[in-house]
Amino acid sequence: MSPNRRPVCAWTLSALALALAVGGDAFASPIDSAAPEGPRHEFSYSTTARLDDFGPWPLPGLTFQGVQGRTVQSASPFPAASFPDALPEGSTVDFPLGRLVIDAAPQGITEGSGTFRIEVRVEAVDGVRLADPLLATIQGFASVVLRADGEPMLRYGVVGYEVHPPYTPPLPTAGHFAHDELSHSLLVPDLHHEFAASPGSSFSLDARLLSARIYHNPEPAAWLVFAAAITLAGARLRRNPA
Repeated sequence: MSPNRRPVCAWTLSALALALAVGGDAFASPIDSAAPEGPRHEFSYSTTARLDDFGPWPLPGLTFQGVQGRTVQSASPFPAASFPDALPEGSTVDFPLGRLVIDAAPQGITEGSGTFRIEVRVEAVDGVRLADPLLATIQGFASVVLRADGEPMLRYGVVGYEVHPPYTPPLPTAGHFAHDELSHSLLVPDLHHEFAASPGSSFSLDARLLSARIYHNPEPAAWLVFAAAITLAGARLRRNPA
């Protein structure tokens, strides 16, 4: 063995260690963990509905009653944006969105269906008011039959999506917002409901809040340092063959 081979190998390992130190999580992958841990936060928020985003609201007998100044405390976040097949108990918390209210039925029969948007506006975190509120937009839907001489029938819910488990939550997600290196998803396990109800009744629209640390892709600088380390090591080996 050449007397120069050992120092070259040692230098290569040192360069690799430097690349890992600079890159931080450059070689990390999402962690599938069923053990949420980390800080919990209090979110103060309000909700409003935009019933006419998709054209004239076709259900004059149905209105939305938003949440005002509600505060919830998040559960501990998952370590990274990767989730188990079934969420452990206590990893989500209730996140009310508002209520649909059936007004007095008109004469005759009115029926129809409509789609609307709910805007979630997080105005304070841990009691500190935000200069720029955190926003999430959720799509809701409702269909109703209003009868002047009988019980209305109401079917309603929130639109949720399952995209790519385990890198997204294992339940339909209606929206999300991010703050302080944490991503907060609004889950909707119950996508729709159907009730017979009298005029003046109201029905809740609810979500579940799930938190996770934001997973960062490898930093380009880390890969450049690593590539430079390998290139220089190769050059040293060529200059000092065995």
